[in-house]
Amino acid sequence: MKAKSKLTGILIFTALLLGTVYLSVCSEKEEKNNIEKIEIIGNHFLSKQEYFNFARLNKISDYKFLSLPIIKSRLQKHPYVSKVEVKFKDANTVVVSLAERKFEAILLGESGQYLLTNDFIVIPVFPFTKNLDLPVIENALPEGKLRALAELKNEDTKAAFRIIEAAKMVGNDLYQNISDVDLRKGKEIVLMMRGRDFQVILGRGNEASKMVYFSKIWNKLSKVDQPVDSFINYVDLRYDKLIYLGTTNLATEEKGDKG
Repeated sequence: MKAKSKLTGILIFTALLLGTVYLSVCSEKEEKNNIEKIEIIGNHFLSKQEYFNFARLNKISDYKFLSLPIIKSRLQKHPYVSKVEVKFKDANTVVVSLAERKFEAILLGESGQYLLTNDFIVIPVFPFTKNLDLPVIENALPEGKLRALAELKNEDTKAAFRIIEAAKMVGNDLYQNISDVDLRKGKEIVLMMRGRDFQVILGRGNEASKMVYFSKIWNKLSKVDQPVDSFINYVDLRYDKLIYLGTTNLATEEKGDKG
């Protein structure tokens, strides 16, 4: 009786093992040989074709040599990509879902321009990149060259991020109109606004609070009928509880609200 039970157990185990091997082989064969079409979704900064070119997925004749892990690995290597999910949509179509990195700003360096992610990683700008409506950060390093894929988290870039994030919080209009954040290699920070000739002098320290103060001035200036550049030379926020407006004739003073 015991021998019969033991034999039954062995047969069941063998059957399960063979079934597992069969499913594995069939699955691998399907994954490698039945891919006829690849779709990409989730791209924003580059076209689908640019991602296809980078990952060498632009030749349909080569699809028979691909598998889901290979497709994922190739796309995951793109510096713009944070996460990749790959799955079969049907027997012959693969869908690739891309999650691109979150870029905080365009970073200018001695050797050109880069992108700076929300976690301070320096990313090279690829040709045909689109939708880069981002503030520009200048003079973030006192010396040396920027290195692609390296972290650039110093006091300057952290200050720039505080400015950008504060602008987002107080109002989308203010954020969208920040053109340049000039860190001036450790000196007093100066902002430039889109389509405006005047400077916004922030100085150093309390950057978020200063952006709140400036947002109130910006909202008023946005409602003025005449071009504000014709009578304002600069906005100075370096002084505690005070905002100075440098005009063509004289400097005026407005008290800031201490929040």
